[in-house]
Parts: sequence; C-alpha cells; structure tokens
Amino acid sequence: MDSIAYSAKQLDGIKEAIGIGLTASAETLSKLINNEVNFEVTNTEVQKIKNIEGFGIVPGAVVDMNFSGALIGKVCLMISANHIQSILNILMNTKDSDQEFELDEISMDTFKELVNQMCGTFAKSMTDFFGSKVEISQCNIQKLNNTDMVSEILGCQLNDSVLNSTVKFVVTDVMSGFFALVNSIVSADSIADKVSLIPESEDEDILLNAIKGNNDGDFDENAPMNNSGNYQDSTDSQDSADGMYSDDAIEIQSAQFPNFENASSIPGIPLSSGNIDLLMDVPLNVTVEIGKTKKKMREIMDFAQGTVIDLEKQAGAPVDIVVNGQLVARGDVVVIDDNFGVRITEIVGSKDLIEKDSQ
Repeated sequence: MDSIAYSAKQLDGIKEAIGIGLTASAETLSKLINNEVNFEVTNTEVQKIKNIEGFGIVPGAVVDMNFSGALIGKVCLMISANHIQSILNILMNTKDSDQEFELDEISMDTFKELVNQMCGTFAKSMTDFFGSKVEISQCNIQKLNNTDMVSEILGCQLNDSVLNSTVKFVVTDVMSGFFALVNSIVSADSIADKVSLIPESEDEDILLNAIKGNNDGDFDENAPMNNSGNYQDSTDSQDSADGMYSDDAIEIQSAQFPNFENASSIPGIPLSSGNIDLLMDVPLNVTVEIGKTKKKMREIMDFAQGTVIDLEKQAGAPVDIVVNGQLVARGDVVVIDDNFGVRITEIVGSKDLIEKDSQ
C-alpha cells in the first residue's frame, strides 16, 4: 500500500473536522453515563501501524467502523482495558475493584453499545459539517493484544502508514485518559479531499461550491446561508430580509464578572465561616445501608426474581447511616409502627469531618 502524506494545512483541517464530530459524540456519552465528558484531539499525524503500540493502549479493545456516503473507508477506535473499566464503572455507578479487570464479552458488548450511540451523533455532525450524507456502520469489537490486529482490520501491513488521531477524554473530575482513532488510507484521503473543498478564499462562487460539495445537488446558489454555514430556504431568507435575523444586529462583548477575591462579604449575605444558620434549611439525603458486596457484570446480568445476594456484613451488626454519600453514624434497625427505623448507637468521625470541612 502506498504511503500517505498531508500538508500541515490539510492535517489541521482533518483535525478540526474530527474534533467537531467528537465534540458531538462527547455530548451523547455525557447523557449516557450521566457525567460531563469532553473530547479533545491533541494530535493528528501520519504514522506506521507498528509504531502505534507505543501509545500504551495494549491490552485493550479495538472497535472497527465503516464510513460510507460523503466519507468512505474504515476506522479503528483503540482504547485500553483500564479506561473501559473506568467508563463502565461510571455507567454502572460502581467503584474501581481491587481485582484485575476482566475484559469479557459482556463488558465489550456494553462498551460497543456506548460507541455505537456516539457513532450516530458523529455521523450526523459530519453530515451537517460537510453538507453531504455521512453514515457509520459498526462492524465488530474485539480484544486488542497487539497492533497486528489493526493491520488486519484495515487490510494493510504493519509498515503501512495510517492517519492516527490521539484523543484526550475527561469525565468531570472522575477520570481522564487517551484513546486512538486510526483512519485507513482510504478514509484519511476521503476526509482530506472533503476538507480541501472548504477554501479560505472569500470568493462567493468558490465558497458556494465548497459547501455544496458537488455541482449535481439541488441547492439554490442564490439562496443565502445562515450562520451555521447551511443554506436557508425561501422562508428563512425572507425572515432575514425582514430583519428577524441579521448578523449586523448582533453585538458581541466579553462577559464581565465581579471580583470576589478580596471581598469579605456581600450585602445581606454574611460570609463568616462561623455562621452556619444559612445552611440549616438545606435538605440532605439520608441513606441507611445494611451492607455491600461486589459482583462481576456477568453475575449482575444473571440476577432474577428470588436471587439471594450475600453481603459482607454479619447479621445483627450495626447498619451504616450515610448523609449525601458521607458515613456519619451507625445504629440498630428498629420497627416503628409499620415502618423501619434506626436507633443511632455511634457517631462516626465527627471530629475528622469538622476538621476536613474547615480546611
């Protein structure tokens, strides 16, 4: 297979296009795992497949996808097993286990479904960006033990070049890491060709043809574009002409925020650390836990009516009283009329909690 090479301008354009798609995908993943997710393409370069292993993603998983429509070719998403474990822990609302994570079939299928959801958003974003239909079909997910698998999936040799994008992802304050998005020579050329159709020239005819993508579409070259770079229909055009939408009418200013750094108080709201009266009416969630245990995903999937789950706490031991996720006390279970209740027998670490809050 021939080697590939792109100019710095082309690489910047490809990086921007991929970044736009990943930004939309991050929003989808944020909703799925109920945590804010950010994707950032830190580097896009032509690289030989055999050199990708230094990225540190082995052992892990590889998801191969097919581009079709305006973009064509095959793409591999490569991610380490540790990152998959962290993402699935967030999804299942479980903590990291001390035991070695097993990338089993259920784990891979669950992660595959997350990627599949993101693919749909990525394709739609690329369709909007290029103005032509882009589709992504997911083929397979499998354990990644060495980069030979990547060359087999992309149909090339280890010495062949691919377009490798290193993507940093951050899940709020929970975790961060990197994954690789590897484009075959066909998909890389496809993106490069599409990006090259968007010139820096301000010539209106060139810009119209670039956004249109080809000369065979049904676009009206006399139709104005909105601020997203898409063509407006006649109704939108008329609204714009009537003054309902006008770029000239929009004044953009930098946001100005007051500086509270040296302020001792705000009128009407004392900031003294000793004043806790303002917090007395704040509602807090109180939870009573009778015990905990850890189960593998395959065991959880086997849960059914009548399943008995063994807890680590012995019968008759005090239960934990948790306030907003913080253990504050222990007690004995009692029955009050027809309801369960808890009689507090021990306050846990109150001194430590006060010292921690005062820091």
